[in-house]
Amino acid sequence: SSPIQLEGIRELSRLGRHREALADAERLALQEPQNRSALYLIAANQRCLHQIDEALTTLARLEQQHPKSSLLFQERGCCYMTLGDGPRAITAFVQAVTLNPALTRSWTMLERLYRASGQAKSAVVAREQAAMLQLLPPEVVYAGRLFSDGDFAASEKVISGYLKAGGNHAEAFRLLARIKQQCRDFDEAER
Repeated sequence: SSPIQLEGIRELSRLGRHREALADAERLALQEPQNRSALYLIAANQRCLHQIDEALTTLARLEQQHPKSSLLFQERGCCYMTLGDGPRAITAFVQAVTLNPALTRSWTMLERLYRASGQAKSAVVAREQAAMLQLLPPEVVYAGRLFSDGDFAASEKVISGYLKAGGNHAEAFRLLARIKQQCRDFDEAER
């Protein structure tokens, strides 16, 4: 899939043109059945069109193919919230942030759900995590999300672009070091 094609689908979603986005994502998934982003976008747009059962089925398919995809658990949490199933939503969002602690939306949803269910201490922890992420430059958060999902090349590209543009947040340098270490470990494992 071309990044331009995926970005076009994401843009349709952002614009609220969910039927078009869904149709395009489904076409892409037919061409590339293993495409994680296409399956995620199908599920997200199905949820936005109130096709919750279909979205959960798509997410189950995504989980079979990509069990460590943090966004699938975040989207599952959103589906369960739409259904009013707080406990299952909490479980899904916790899975999401366990896999990828850079998911601001999951932390924000967890805060709401914990607060609504009377779990004040957990709500405070979730709020603090979301607030900490909101203090970071968005490029650092995005690169951290990519890194946690195992997309090291894309993460390095984002963080390097941020640093080349004059960004100098300490977390950016820490993340770049983690990326470099992960790439070295991967290269050594291949030998």
